[in-house]
Amino acid sequence: MKNFSLILLDCDGVLVDSEPLACVADALATDAYGDPTRRMTPAVAMARFTGISTADMQHILRSDYGVEDFDGWTALKEK
Repeated sequence: MKNFSLILLDCDGVLVDSEPLACVADALATDAYGDPTRRMTPAVAMARFTGISTADMQHILRSDYGVEDFDGWTALKEK
């Protein structure tokens, strides 16, 4: 095992802007677990979900996209 003198975590997007990747995952998971007649694009995910709470995001996913299985949605998104 290698010893590290420093571990750097970027949890606020200063070093790497991970929001676009998260929006791709949001769109793919929504297409897999939502109503197939209501598709989502990464651009729509960026516009609708950036800066909102998880509860608000789940409300939008349920009401606008028909997502009900949030455990499956989350598992696929994190894959």
